[in-house]
Amino acid sequence: MGNDQESFPDHYSFSQRYGYEPLPKAMALGELSKEFRREACNVFESFAKSFATNSQFGWYFRNAGSQLFASIIGEFEGVPDYEVDANFKLVMAKVHDIIKNDRFDRVLHFLEILLRQTRIAEDYFQRLQFATKIQALLQKHNAAYRLSIEYNHRFWFFPCESEEHAVAVAQALELLQQGEFEGAKAHLRHAVDHINGGRHAAAIAESIHAVESVARKIDPKASKSLSPALKSLQDRGLLTHDALCKAFEKLYGYTSNEQGIRHALIDKDAANVDVAESVFMFGACASFAGYLVRKQHVGRR
Repeated sequence: MGNDQESFPDHYSFSQRYGYEPLPKAMALGELSKEFRREACNVFESFAKSFATNSQFGWYFRNAGSQLFASIIGEFEGVPDYEVDANFKLVMAKVHDIIKNDRFDRVLHFLEILLRQTRIAEDYFQRLQFATKIQALLQKHNAAYRLSIEYNHRFWFFPCESEEHAVAVAQALELLQQGEFEGAKAHLRHAVDHINGGRHAAAIAESIHAVESVARKIDPKASKSLSPALKSLQDRGLLTHDALCKAFEKLYGYTSNEQGIRHALIDKDAANVDVAESVFMFGACASFAGYLVRKQHVGRR
């Protein structure tokens, strides 16, 4: 038992740290563990009850919170709000059932709807706290998803292959939050939607579009295709690593050569790509787009 205790995250138990129990396994894409779901229910319970204890007018906030969550359930299920029973206990039971038992994608979709809700303006700080706790749970339970928390009240989940991958993507998304690069951010959000929907060729195309968008913002004279754009940035001294440019050009060449990604299918009925390629390209393109933005900032100094 010579484990270095400093190397373990705080949420690992005594038994896990000392080797008496196995360390938690990383969740696969398309998976949310029972442990994550259980703790997410607890976090939601605390978030929902905050409406009932917000001030001396507890009944009002309890009622407002019940109506709010009922409307979120209505949006989630695609039914009018009046068809959802707004009784507080029934609403809470319904939300807990969604988080505990629904498919992973529907759980994340429901949480996104909840986090984006703006009908009660004063609750943004509470929603931000809720988002931060959900993010911590995803990390704690080694989920294959992380939550992008943006300054404009936009929240969305993105896939990741590892904690290092998640950190790199999060840093890139933070750099892209500037208004002039919103187009690239939109392409990455579309890529995630395609990944979650199983449309992996479309996801790769959107990921590449994000890089193209940044390159064209940095140099409006650059061609719509990536290779000339990278050459233009190299000529301006913004990209000094020739090997890095060549590596990304080869990745870009793969997306151009593979039928069904950037060009039409000819002699096959589907592009030969799957979730592994689409998630990899999403992370690679997000990171490279962030790298270009960072180099642009250096070039402006």
